[in-house]
Amino acid sequence: MKTFLLTLLTFTTFSVSANDFPSANKQTKPIALVGGTIHTLIGETIENGTVLFENGKISSVGKNLTLPEGTEVISISGKQVWPAILAPASVLGLREIDAVRQTNDQAEMGSNNADIRAEIGYNTDSELIPVARANGIGYNLTIPVGGLIAGHAALMKLNGWTWEETLVKKNAGLVINWPAMQVSTAPWIRTSAEDQKKQIQKNLEEIKTIFEEARAYQKAKKSALSENHVYDSKWEGLLPVLEKTEPVIVNADELLQILAAIQFCKEQDLKMILLGGKEGYKCLDVLKANQIPVLIGSVFSLPGNRDDEYDISYKMAKIYHTAGIPFAITNLNSDMSGSESNLRNLPYEAGYSVGFGLPHDEGFKAISLYPAQILGVSDRIGSLEAGKDASLLVTDGDPLEVISQVEFLFIDGAKIDLKSRHTVLRDKYEERWKQ
Repeated sequence: MKTFLLTLLTFTTFSVSANDFPSANKQTKPIALVGGTIHTLIGETIENGTVLFENGKISSVGKNLTLPEGTEVISISGKQVWPAILAPASVLGLREIDAVRQTNDQAEMGSNNADIRAEIGYNTDSELIPVARANGIGYNLTIPVGGLIAGHAALMKLNGWTWEETLVKKNAGLVINWPAMQVSTAPWIRTSAEDQKKQIQKNLEEIKTIFEEARAYQKAKKSALSENHVYDSKWEGLLPVLEKTEPVIVNADELLQILAAIQFCKEQDLKMILLGGKEGYKCLDVLKANQIPVLIGSVFSLPGNRDDEYDISYKMAKIYHTAGIPFAITNLNSDMSGSESNLRNLPYEAGYSVGFGLPHDEGFKAISLYPAQILGVSDRIGSLEAGKDASLLVTDGDPLEVISQVEFLFIDGAKIDLKSRHTVLRDKYEERWKQ
């Protein structure tokens, strides 16, 4: 108890109040960004162009636009305009400080957590949200990570007071953590090879059984005796997947995992998105034949095998692009760690991919347009077009380069305060230096 109170006291003493980073109000008047280079991502880049947005929506994009009376004009000559960045997978909003258990809500106990919805546990007061926003992140696919069936991911915008305000799309994907498919001989593993094989088989049978029972539940619910049907939240959580209105997001890195997951989804007639895909380059033809998009794991992660090329992670996006497989870039490690605290670095992961062969335009699309397409929200976000949500950022240079700065971020037309815990601490110690 004494240790817990000390931890809690320390956390409280050194934290910055969430009120220091308030959520923005809704857009109240038309805003025009005038004179910048506009990267629409769906057409030609517009030099010395204008973006006009009203009531949270983009009204028009082009040159020499006629502006409504009362428009707030922001001159951005020499600057660049891009769609707000969409982080395709992280536990942002569910985990604050890894070492403080009370701030972790990303994983539930048990194997089947199909009744879990990430948005319900989403913490809009997370101090990591302003840090991500300060580098242009406007949206995040928040994913649960516990159990074989982890729960439903939710697409959230990084602006709003409650999870209801920030929710863009619920049931964005049911996360399945595919079990290991081969025996590990790592020196820290204490389980025998025989026991590992038994556990692998048990896990596979459990996933199969879960879906078989869910289909039985679905059939019973549709039967003539449905009025006597007993509601079960776990089986209800699997119905959108069985009805193909929601994809499964399968977390798998190893080749055998990926192939087994693909075969399972074919047998069950499920829409699949691959998360991680570290060894997906070994089965590109299978991924392409089955039209499976990939949310690539962190570009900054180490190679998975001793015989992999040293730069395989850096080249992964280029490999998928060359193969014609839809992809997006995440900063998620294989163990689901680091994604929330380092989300601000996502543009630089795309930048490294560009440095290792991915075309530059593809690099930014991999953290904006492409994840929007994969998640089925490209009709609203991911590019700069009339009628889409007015979520965009203004930079003084290439956003994939560390030296560039985000000068403005708008989410649904609302101008976001770019202050964060980092800027507060910077200002604090700059002031100390002057004394």
